[in-house]
This record gives sequence, structure tokens and C-alpha cells, in this order.
Amino acid sequence: SEYQPIVDLRSKQIVGYEALVRIRDQNGKVLYPSMFLPNILYSNIYKELTMVILQINFQKVSTERCSISINLNITDILDDDIYTAIKKFLDQNIDNARFLTFELLEEEQITNLETLKERITALHSLGSKISLDDFGSGYSNFNHIFALDVDVIKIDGSLIKDIDTSEISYKLVEAIVAFAVASEKVVVAEYIHSFKILEIVKKLNITYGQGFYLGKPSETLSRKPVFLDE
Repeated sequence: SEYQPIVDLRSKQIVGYEALVRIRDQNGKVLYPSMFLPNILYSNIYKELTMVILQINFQKVSTERCSISINLNITDILDDDIYTAIKKFLDQNIDNARFLTFELLEEEQITNLETLKERITALHSLGSKISLDDFGSGYSNFNHIFALDVDVIKIDGSLIKDIDTSEISYKLVEAIVAFAVASEKVVVAEYIHSFKILEIVKKLNITYGQGFYLGKPSETLSRKPVFLDE
């Protein structure tokens, strides 16, 4: 995995990291998720890869004791083996559970909603957090925020990256932030790639940010403050 910092835009401090899966081929070339995930999404290989990613990041949390977000599909939580592996780690490492956030990719239709809600409640009760990832990308169901009792809303990068030139993107982000604040949810803006974008995000009262301007993904965890005005 590589780890991209999540930054408190007020204090300019790194408050956590998103774990990003990477694979190296036989020639040492780094493969990014878009290059392999679509081809394995519904296969046993995907499930095996997910289990490996979980174990890597469970170990990282145990050794580093810092906040790490792990990307999962909603179907992963509904998979008995994957859910059991997560719950087992949280049960056995209750002091480290508070460092884990599970970022769920939004799906148009959620099957077995009641089972999903029960499992998310169980993960919450053990101290971990739930984030709704890529919110605002195409299909967005505001009901998911309440139905899944998410702690964090991550605004999709496709909206943030054009927020300085697209009035529609700006108004959509403004509406999402207003809704999140009223719902007492934490907001993270993805894809902050310039000082100009950063300034707009801060004016919209978004507390946390992520993007190349704030910190690029790395195999190591940077503990240094991020000086956003340099």
C-alpha cells in the first residue's frame, strides 16, 4: 500500500492517511487500481487481494498507531469472510480500533440493507469509523448517510478539481457541505491540487483535505506538518 495524508486545513497538521492499493508486476512496474481492479472485481482474486490489504493495514495500524482509512466496497462488508476478518481484528485489538476508518464506495442499489446496517453498527461499537467515499460522483443518495450511519463524507475529486471554474461544482459542494454540517458529519475534500483550490475549499468551511497539493501518496508515513501556504 501507499499512504496519502489527510490534513486538517486549520491546523495544517496531518491527521490520518488513506491506504491506496498498489501492485508491482514482474518487471517492477507499479500498477494502479484502475489497471487491474475492473478485471478481478467479481473473482476470488479480488477477495484474496482484499484480505491481504486488510492484513497489511491492520499491521500498519498496530505498529504506527495512527489513523488509516481503508477502501472497501459495500459488498465487502456483506461478504462473511471479509467481515469476519475485520471483526476479529477489532475484537482482538480494541485499543487500535479507533485508528481505523472503512471508506465505503457508494452503490446505486444496496442489497441486504438490514444486514449491512447491523454490521456497520457492530464495527462502530468496536470503535472504528465509517466513511462514504466519492460522494457526489454521478449517483448520490443522501439517504445512505443516515441509513449507514456514516461518520465521514468524502466529497468526490471530480467536483473539487473543477470548483474554481465550474459554478455547478461549486454549488454542489456548497450544498453537500451544508447538509453534512447540519447532519453533524465530518467532511473531507479530495483532489486538492493547487493553492487556489485549497483557498476555495477553506472558504466553504471544509475542515479536512486530501490531494497532491497537500501530500502525495508514499510507502512511508510522513509525520511532518504540512505548510499549505508555501
